[in-house]
Amino acid sequence: SSAVSTVLSLKNPDYIFCIYKQKGTVVDISFREQGGRMNCARLAQESTKHFEYGSGGGHPPAAGARVLKKDFNFYKSY
Repeated sequence: SSAVSTVLSLKNPDYIFCIYKQKGTVVDISFREQGGRMNCARLAQESTKHFEYGSGGGHPPAAGARVLKKDFNFYKSY
């Protein structure tokens, strides 16, 4: 998912991309934004901090996060 989101964001710098992939009991999430308008590392960290086993971080233009599969639908609406 990270390779896909990187390619998409480099070709479309005016958009923010969030790509996710389920892996067993967790969902991995990739955030990409190449225009400098959003800090993806902060988004990943802040959006997961209230979830059990949630984690996130990275770099301003590219970051990743993880939440439990059981929490993912709530995460998307959060």
